[in-house]
Amino acid sequence: MNDIVPVTKIASDKRIIERSIATPELLAHVFMGKYQRHTPFYCQEESYNWQGINLSRQNMCNWQQKVYKALLPLENKFRQELKKGKFLQMDETSLEVMKVNE
Repeated sequence: MNDIVPVTKIASDKRIIERSIATPELLAHVFMGKYQRHTPFYCQEESYNWQGINLSRQNMCNWQQKVYKALLPLENKFRQELKKGKFLQMDETSLEVMKVNE
């Protein structure tokens, strides 16, 4: 009887930002705070620090830029698909933005 068992490699944790502590879950949490709950990075930074987690707003800002660049092809594909329609509607409701004194 053949006792050879095929070995399958489990896919490693795929990170959008290489060599970073930013897992897809952490990025989702930070960006949900920023874009869904309208929580600025400086407020998130304070919240993380209060919990004993050292996560700077500069890191979050850098992650935002890197993720945007990584997802740019997807944005371009969305634009192409949107332009195929006869018309486009959008919500132009304004949102007040807090100013940060640095």
